[in-house]
Amino acid sequence: MMKKILIAMLFLMAFGAVDAQKIKQIQPKTEDILQMLEIAGYKLYVWDLSFLGNKDYDAVFSVREYDKFGYVSDGFMTYTMNNLPTHKMWKTMSMGFTPVQVQDTIHIENVQITVAGMGSLGYPLVLLPLQRNGLKEYHYAYRPIAIDKFENDKFIPIAFYGSAFLTEDGGVRFCGDSIIPSNLDSDICRMSPHYYIIGVTFKKL
Repeated sequence: MMKKILIAMLFLMAFGAVDAQKIKQIQPKTEDILQMLEIAGYKLYVWDLSFLGNKDYDAVFSVREYDKFGYVSDGFMTYTMNNLPTHKMWKTMSMGFTPVQVQDTIHIENVQITVAGMGSLGYPLVLLPLQRNGLKEYHYAYRPIAIDKFENDKFIPIAFYGSAFLTEDGGVRFCGDSIIPSNLDSDICRMSPHYYIIGVTFKKL
């Protein structure tokens, strides 16, 4: 009798071990969904603005454009949001990148900026091609920019969006800081032939 019990227990243990090795479908986690969205060309950055409370500020968003020779233009499509006249509490600021669209051969990245409870705006960023083997190629990427401190009435860069560069052997490269320093002292900025700096200026009312 004891022998039969032991055999039965060993069988159950062996069956359980095999069953534990099965590949089972599970529900995707948030990080799985975010990873899939990034692969598809979506990216979202979010910043906490709750430290502003319900203080009256203008949040002035603008874009600065640079090429391989340096500064190109400043402040095009400037847009202002504020909490007047309701004195709403500041909550979050988010910036979303969507897949690149092609309109009449022009490649455009649409950036959406939202301040919770106060409004949103969109920026169309025009991409410039790399010329490789007689063909036009587009290789752009984004990076957040470190915010060291909050300052009133000063342009605060918050995100970088720029082109990769060609190496001497004809390769395409975009690597370096995962977060760009607030002073933009980064090899990514130095090497990119074309990029945008998106930022905000808070002005006390």
